[in-house]
Amino acid sequence: MRLLTFAMVVGMVLGAVLPATAGTLTPIDGGAVTATSVLINGASGDQHDPHVSGNLAAYTDYSSGLGEIRYYNFSTGVDTAIPKPADSYDFLPDMSGNLITFTRVLADRNAIMLFDTSTGVLTELDPRRSNRSRSAVGGQTVAWVDQSAGQADIYSYDISTATVSTVSTQPFNESLPSVSPDGAAILWQLCFDVATCKPYKAIRSSGASWSVSAVTSSTDDTVNFTDTDGTTIVYDGINLSTGEANVYLVPQSGGEVMRLALSASGFEAIPRISSGVISFRNRSTSTPGRLDLFIYVIATNTLYQVTNTPAVSESSHDITVLSNGSIRMVWTANDGAMGDLNVQGATFTVPLSKKTSSWSGFSQPMDDLPAVNSVKAGSAVPDDYLPWAHLDSVHETPHGAEIP
Repeated sequence: MRLLTFAMVVGMVLGAVLPATAGTLTPIDGGAVTATSVLINGASGDQHDPHVSGNLAAYTDYSSGLGEIRYYNFSTGVDTAIPKPADSYDFLPDMSGNLITFTRVLADRNAIMLFDTSTGVLTELDPRRSNRSRSAVGGQTVAWVDQSAGQADIYSYDISTATVSTVSTQPFNESLPSVSPDGAAILWQLCFDVATCKPYKAIRSSGASWSVSAVTSSTDDTVNFTDTDGTTIVYDGINLSTGEANVYLVPQSGGEVMRLALSASGFEAIPRISSGVISFRNRSTSTPGRLDLFIYVIATNTLYQVTNTPAVSESSHDITVLSNGSIRMVWTANDGAMGDLNVQGATFTVPLSKKTSSWSGFSQPMDDLPAVNSVKAGSAVPDDYLPWAHLDSVHETPHGAEIP
């Protein structure tokens, strides 16, 4: 019988390929966003782990001692608790649209719960004696971690058919799942040991079947968090020898891995993504140990700073791009009276796409090629007849562009 070393097992799981070297993306500095934060919950005790989708944000409230899930409506300013038994413990929420999933600790099991904010209906998914946690939801798909077999495995649940499927039961611990907005992809962290974790993905192939593969062949850094917007996967890679962390991007369908190269502290972690906008936390350069939040817009290659709080750190966070193009973020800040955690949110706008010329040809009386246009020397042609009239960088004369 041939004995396999740890390195050999890792090589087989990663597809027996050589380590990949990531390319780099050096973003344009867009400065600070203009946003006024909203205090979602500042009660005594801790409020933590917020998630956002559209007008709703869900989070865990620990102020009573036993965790409960609450959700906040940005449109109405109303904050509501999800009902729970007095002796249960609720935590680790996620949300998509009107749906919130979370873990409920009961006397005989850890259950995965689904709450529909539009109907008020609360459901336990696939009830049974089990040890489940860390649920994530996207579209009609819920993913969770099941430790009933002694190791952490990934399972999925189709809300529309009430069907449970096995996603991945590799002989290593698997955790921290996330689900794409359409429910067709699941991301998670697979840990070969306590210090070596890699990003994995499962793409729905047909019905309840999932196709599992490594997100990247790189073995350089260990991975903590992963997320996807259905087009791009983001994850953080942590170098355990230096303590540095970086954010990486790769197409969900596969392709080149790109590292977000910042000139700051070299500690960017916990990335989230929505419609091509990535949020992450970054170590402050002025106050060691303090964390601020940033966003990066893929289409414009631009970086923006969202928070800059000299005496406060922002930790867990989430992001969503609204239908009108605005960006909404929620986060946890240790700004309570005793340094306890509060949940805050903000809505703001930044350019989400590059400017392009809208010119589609000359206007009359000017004709397009191959026609030859003749103009008397010294006469003026109105600006809107010229091809550069719609470009922002062209200087316009008061009465038209003069032809010499």
